[in-house]
This record gives sequence, C-alpha cells and structure tokens, in this order.
Amino acid sequence: MRGSTTRPGSRHLLLAGAGIPGLSLALALRQAHGDALAVTVCDPGLAQAAVRQRGRAFAIAAGGRRMLERLGIWDGLGAAAAPITEMAISDSRLPDPVRPVFLTFAQTPRDADGPFAHMVEAEALVEALRAACEAAGVALEPVG
Repeated sequence: MRGSTTRPGSRHLLLAGAGIPGLSLALALRQAHGDALAVTVCDPGLAQAAVRQRGRAFAIAAGGRRMLERLGIWDGLGAAAAPITEMAISDSRLPDPVRPVFLTFAQTPRDADGPFAHMVEAEALVEALRAACEAAGVALEPVG
C-alpha cells in the first residue's frame, strides 16, 4: 500500500470512508497499534478539500470531546470549538408565534469538567483529523 510505514509481517487494514467516524477510527487504530498495523482510508472526497463540509457543524458531547483529546486533536481545534452551556429543544417551527420548550439542558456550577458540549465546525474537525492521520502514517487514498 502506497504511503504505509509498516514493518514486514505487519497487518493491513483498509477503511472505506473518510468522514469523521472513518478518520477517527483510522487514527485510533494507528495510534494503538503503531507500525504493526498499516491503515489506509479510501474515499473519493479525499481528492478535494473539505468543501463538502462547509456550512456544517456538530455538537460534540463531553464524551466525544474526551475521545478527541485522547486522539490528540482537540487542542488544535482552537477557536473552531464553541462551548455549549445551555440548550432548549422545541418541536415547533421557527416562525411559530409560541414555541413551547420540551427539553432543556443547562450548565451548572458543579460541572467541573467543562461544558456539556461544544459546537464544532465540520470543516475544521475533518481537516484536523486528516492532518493527524497523515502525521500518524495513515495512508489517505482518493479512490472510489
């Protein structure tokens, strides 16, 4: 496999899909197994920049943030991650004059582990994962 940095007798893994789940899995496996596992991610979208991600964002819960910290990419997201300290959920349409709230989440002073979630731009997250994968020796192949 082109771009792999493995020793003889190592194993090879091919993942289809360079979205957030695929890149996260590739990075985690590569970090866990090092040169004993060659990881290649194939996706036609790798031929482009993260254009398809523009305008999208994700609410990353605290558990997801800890996973991204463990993978070593959370600190690099910087300003792309905005803390969410309160959330109100309604089942009404935006122009409705009355919008009853069905569910709320709010940060309390007791929450010492930071916000319960962060809003992260998809483009920044995908680019951080791509860069971390490349640095870890994951081969990214723009095929499809």
